[in-house]
Amino acid sequence: MLKDYTLDPQLGWVPAIPLPFYYKGWRTLFRYRPACYRCTGGEPPLIFKDKSEWEAHYVLTHLSEE
Repeated sequence: MLKDYTLDPQLGWVPAIPLPFYYKGWRTLFRYRPACYRCTGGEPPLIFKDKSEWEAHYVLTHLSEE
């Protein structure tokens, strides 16, 4: 499977972190928040406070799977 990579000056080539899906609803008081639909299998998604929290979740959870 082909993957996208980004160049980190300190680490070299590392797998790219995709942009998250965003959730807006009652649970976030109608603010857009990054969400992971992959972990829960659909509704309700796993919601994060900001994009950096999403990136940490993706690196720790989804990159280790692949």
